[in-house]
Amino acid sequence: MTYSDWQRRDHIREVQEYLRTLALTDNIHRELAVDGIYGEETAKAVRSFQQVNGLSVTGKVDFETWERLAEDYLDALTLLSEAQAAQHFPSPQHAIRPGNRGNLVYILQAILNTLTEAWEALADINVNGEYDDATERRVKELQAFSGFPETGEVDRYFWDHLITWYNSLSREV
Repeated sequence: MTYSDWQRRDHIREVQEYLRTLALTDNIHRELAVDGIYGEETAKAVRSFQQVNGLSVTGKVDFETWERLAEDYLDALTLLSEAQAAQHFPSPQHAIRPGNRGNLVYILQAILNTLTEAWEALADINVNGEYDDATERRVKELQAFSGFPETGEVDRYFWDHLITWYNSLSREV
């Protein structure tokens, strides 16, 4: 099977796209047009990439250059994408209650402390993984502030409200 002109241009575009993506994540790589033409600008970008990565500086994409470029590209995609959210709440029927303990309570307490940083009058609660009296009081305060029934329990609906609130604050930073 013959390597067609179309396949060659497609592979060049891929190299250019990888190099262009790397330029978005650092100040080392140069921005590059993705046009499918292996001209002087592409060769310069490849040489620069090779030099930065301690590869033989040829301006040509050999196997070693391709492997490193593909690896760096995948790392860059991770940097450019949003972090994946963790699903912590066990089930819609679950509720976090006074007396509970464990990882979910640690997470709840950390979220409560972050949310209450906006009010100078509210002190941090102890993040200890135990749903203690201070945690219950803080939950009730936030339930009252948000218009939820002041049960002191965190069900799925109030958890989702806290997470939405938390995410909106973290985008402001």
